Amino acid sequence: MNANQQTHPDLYYALRGGGNNFGIVTKFDLETYRHGPIWGGTSVFAVEDLEEIKASAGVHDRLLWNFQSVTIRLVSVLQGVISRLGFAAKSRDIIHAFTNLAHEEREDSYAHAYIFFSWIPEIRAYLSGTTMAYTKPEVNPSTLEELTSIKKLYTTNRVRNMSDFAAEVEKMNPVRKR
Repeated sequence: MNANQQTHPDLYYALRGGGNNFGIVTKFDLETYRHGPIWGGTSVFAVEDLEEIKASAGVHDRLLWNFQSVTIRLVSVLQGVISRLGFAAKSRDIIHAFTNLAHEEREDSYAHAYIFFSWIPEIRAYLSGTTMAYTKPEVNPSTLEELTSIKKLYTTNRVRNMSDFAAEVEKMNPVRKR
């Protein structure tokens, strides 16, 4: 049975909120269109003010004499060195650049981005970053300039097709690791 505004509108109305969690989806109708290359990728930042943020949140790394504790301390020292050498960004600058995308005068329907602040257990470190897409093959579009100008550890920004970017995001978010 198909329930939409034209066919079985009463059932459609009853199910559209989903609050009752009833319904079996057997088919989606999705409108698609061809799209050429786009610009985008992921940039990763070291967070300069990480220790201040952790202290204000009451997070303290206890130094125990075990591998995990020593590793955390070494990574913390390394992040401090990266900051002193000028290769780190302040968290407020990352957040500010991201939220500025929402201002009407800067609105650009081709620009898309999200930011992340993450604990990476494999390297025992906190990192931040952004994944961006500009759905035109324009390198470093002005709309995303605030995000692209942040000091980064590395970036994958490039002109490619959408499936390449989808595969990249999937690789960064392996199953059972979130």
